[in-house]
Amino acid sequence: MSTKAQGLKRTLTTFVKLRLSPDHKLYILKDGKSNEGAGEVIGILKTGVKQLYLYDLQSKLVIASPVCILDFFVVDCKQRRGFGKKLYDYMLEDQKLKPHELAIDGPSPKMLEFLKKHYNFTKVLKYSNNFAVCDKFFESTNIG
Repeated sequence: MSTKAQGLKRTLTTFVKLRLSPDHKLYILKDGKSNEGAGEVIGILKTGVKQLYLYDLQSKLVIASPVCILDFFVVDCKQRRGFGKKLYDYMLEDQKLKPHELAIDGPSPKMLEFLKKHYNFTKVLKYSNNFAVCDKFFESTNIG
């Protein structure tokens, strides 16, 4: 689902990858009433800790091991109804994090708009390793 929607060449989230990465967490949002009561998955969010080499706002190298958003997707027909925010907020609460304490792997323009709208990400720093962080990321004590 998310691979096609994001125009990616490879699948980001599979059962095998999850088994091989025990530190990754997969959050699943299900609409239990759809599909004649059988329910259906309407969104996923995968996180994991990664060691990243980043430059802060003063161009100083920072080696950090933050929780990262590795995959985030809500099916098209369910977008713009608050499901993505519900899923994201649940993950933040579960991991006891603030939005600016996360790094995002390859954020799409849609993801960046989501973060700007709901979490005030006005300045995002993008890196050659394909990760991005909010400018407030470096104020956090949770960057590892």
